[in-house]
Amino acid sequence: MNATKAFGAALVALLIPHLAMATSLQGLEPSEYPAEVATALEDVRKGCREAGQQPSEDPQAGVTIIDLDRDGSRDILLDAWHACDVPVKGGGACNTAGCIIQIFKQVAPHRWKMVLDETLLMDWFLSVSEEGHFRLMALSVSRKISDRCPDPSGGTCDYLLYWKHKRWVWDRIR
Repeated sequence: MNATKAFGAALVALLIPHLAMATSLQGLEPSEYPAEVATALEDVRKGCREAGQQPSEDPQAGVTIIDLDRDGSRDILLDAWHACDVPVKGGGACNTAGCIIQIFKQVAPHRWKMVLDETLLMDWFLSVSEEGHFRLMALSVSRKISDRCPDPSGGTCDYLLYWKHKRWVWDRIR
């Protein structure tokens, strides 16, 4: 597991500039977010304040704009816990097994459909091109809450996640 974390940390350091560029190239204003995204972010901010923590000052914190199909769509990766300066259990974003990641595929102008809703360990990374095209995610899921992880010890399972032919491909790293 330590090798996985080290690998993930190295890739995050390499990919952060690409992630920032993708967000700036294809951004959405918070007023354009679908209702599910706006509600999730507000719930986290509320939970953050109730826990005595400070919500992020960035109104776009927790939202990354990507393009799953290379079709110019503005798909949304929602990592809502970033709306708070620290991960807070409650508010719908984190629990004892990790934090929720959701991805919404744009299906028409101003319309999105949720295509991913998973609780992941917080040490995940995203690879996107300079144009914002989604390449892959590397992530870990906990056996505690996911049937996706068949680890009998109750630990975690690591995956590379790809979007191909309008569906997710989960490639387990062993």
